[in-house]
Amino acid sequence: MATQAGVLLTEAHRLAQAKLSAEVVADLLKVWPLLDPNALDATVDRWLTASHAIVAKKHGDSAALAREYLRRFRAVELGTPITAWTPPAAPAAAIDAIRTSLVVQGPVRIKAAMVARTPLEQAVQTAAGTSSAAGSRHALTGGRDTITEAAKVDERAQGLRRVTSGDSCKFCSMLATRTDFTYEFKAHDGCHCQSQPVYL
Repeated sequence: MATQAGVLLTEAHRLAQAKLSAEVVADLLKVWPLLDPNALDATVDRWLTASHAIVAKKHGDSAALAREYLRRFRAVELGTPITAWTPPAAPAAAIDAIRTSLVVQGPVRIKAAMVARTPLEQAVQTAAGTSSAAGSRHALTGGRDTITEAAKVDERAQGLRRVTSGDSCKFCSMLATRTDFTYEFKAHDGCHCQSQPVYL
């Protein structure tokens, strides 16, 4: 188990990433009107360009938060100076994966809903939410991947432990109970879980 100081640092980090997630969603909803539901093919590029830029920027912000968290968490857990270890650089954002998720959960979902005879207004509102949630997941991947890759190269780390919010889904709650620490972290759209390095 982590020290009390470590637990507090991890929760502060989880909340900081959750705040960033909310910012991503808000920013994506602001540019959502760039996508005209009556002219999806003609407006998808301008919407996707603006949306991708938001996600990519927040991906970097998420990674920066994680690197600072890692430095502080490792120091309190191992009783070493905060300057004794520097986390590796964060992995680059997966451009193609981000764009694919945004499109599939946005305009593609609208088209599918229209085929199913869903009212246009309802289809657009649903797609705005699903696309924003996908964008949030990709943004938070910046921090999650940073922690994962750092734990892999840290000779003192024994793996990762999942840290959930108070209202996590059954899937995340189940993963959080595992005692076989791994270096993998799965997150779904809308997920606010984070990982914590394990030092024994």
